[in-house]
Amino acid sequence: MLPRKAPSICAAIASALIFAATGTAFAQIGNSKCVDRTANDGRKVSSTQNKENRNCIKAAGSSKLVGTIEACTTADSKGKVTKRRDRVSGLFGVGNTCEALENSDLVSNGATVNSAQQTESLAFIHDVFGADLDGGQIVTTSPERKCQDRIANRAGRFMDEWLKGYRSCQRAAISGGAGDTAAVLAACLSGTGINGTGSALIDGSGKVGKAGAKLGKDIVSKCTDKGVDTDAAAPGVCVGGGVQGNFSAYRMRPSAAPAVPRSRLPISPPSTAIWSTTAHPIPAAAPPTTARF
Repeated sequence: MLPRKAPSICAAIASALIFAATGTAFAQIGNSKCVDRTANDGRKVSSTQNKENRNCIKAAGSSKLVGTIEACTTADSKGKVTKRRDRVSGLFGVGNTCEALENSDLVSNGATVNSAQQTESLAFIHDVFGADLDGGQIVTTSPERKCQDRIANRAGRFMDEWLKGYRSCQRAAISGGAGDTAAVLAACLSGTGINGTGSALIDGSGKVGKAGAKLGKDIVSKCTDKGVDTDAAAPGVCVGGGVQGNFSAYRMRPSAAPAVPRSRLPISPPSTAIWSTTAHPIPAAAPPTTARF
């Protein structure tokens, strides 16, 4: 078991946040309304998928899940994720906010936005709990199952808060004169790159940090204080650090990082980061692209 210490989000998870944000943000830098609507509605896709992920973990832990956890995360049984995806796609329809902006110089499209958000949410839950959610690590005994449910819940909320913060910063940057992707990135991701705060996101409101602190507090109260082995409860890419709480152990493990296909990210990840390379297919989603956003 790891030392009792409030955890942070490891850089592997921060990478998912960056990709989801940048895959959504740059619908059209010259059209701030389109940018903002795409960022907000796109964020709701990942937020809804995060809730689906958590519900699947919770159902498995309470022995109420029918089928596999992996199948559950992409089933969208109530159609909630689909509704969010449809709203993003609708932005590019006739008479709507992003009409005629699709696939022009600085425009992606609804499929790319939806794919970035949903794919990264799915990658996120695997980053925390491991490449195969049906590998036996999700358990039905207490307090382990309650620990895992709380991690899934708080981690999803952290991701959502990060994307809200990025959207706010992006809006301010454009209002302040940022005219292209690089300018927005420079304005919003220019803080000190500290694991747990969203990979250099400017957290002006402090809300991202508070969400991370709540995750840390709950892992202590619901996991380590209850005697849960957090390496076993959350055996993803952050094992030995990051989400489990041993920040110094994580930071000193650059050699553990697997080879990363850099095409997954529109910006270069830190050299010491541990990144997820597992692909998680989702229905009706175009693959992410770094050519334009």
